[in-house]
Amino acid sequence: MSTTAPAAPATPTGSKPPRRGRKVHRLSTRDKIALTVMAGVPAIIVIGLVWVPAVMTVLVSFTNWDGFTPLREAKGVGFKNYTDVVTNYPPFKPALVHNLVWLGFTFLVPTVLGIFMAVLLDREPARRAALPDGVLHARRAVARPHRLHLAGSSTAATRAC
Repeated sequence: MSTTAPAAPATPTGSKPPRRGRKVHRLSTRDKIALTVMAGVPAIIVIGLVWVPAVMTVLVSFTNWDGFTPLREAKGVGFKNYTDVVTNYPPFKPALVHNLVWLGFTFLVPTVLGIFMAVLLDREPARRAALPDGVLHARRAVARPHRLHLAGSSTAATRAC
C-alpha cells in the first residue's frame, strides 16, 4: 500500500502560484502616525509613572538614603538594608507570609473558578443550567456579538440565538 501524497497542480514556468486569502494592505502614513500615537502615549505614561519609579525604588534600596537628605549624598550599602529588615524587624516575617498567602489566593481561586466555568460552558445546554443566566449571556456576547439576545427585543436577529 502506497502512502504518497497527490502531486501539486503544475504551474507554468516563471509564473507565481495563485495567492489565497486576503490581499496584503500596507498602512498609510496617517495610519502609522495614529498607531504610533495610540501605542506611544500610553507606553510613555506607563514607563514614566510605573517603571521608572519601580526601578528607582530598587536602586535606592541599596543605599543608605534616609529620604530627607539629597539623593546624591547617599552611599551604597549593598544588601545591608535587606539583612536588617529580615533580622532586626520582627513583623517582617508574618507580613511576608501573609503577602504570600494573598498572592497565592488571588492566583489560585480565580484560576480554578475560571477553569470550572469553562468546563461547564463547554458541555451541552442541559448541563449549563447550573450557571447563572448572566454568565451564559456574557458567553453569547463574546462568541456571537451580532446575535446577542437583548431583553425586550423582538427582532429576528436577536431571536436567532
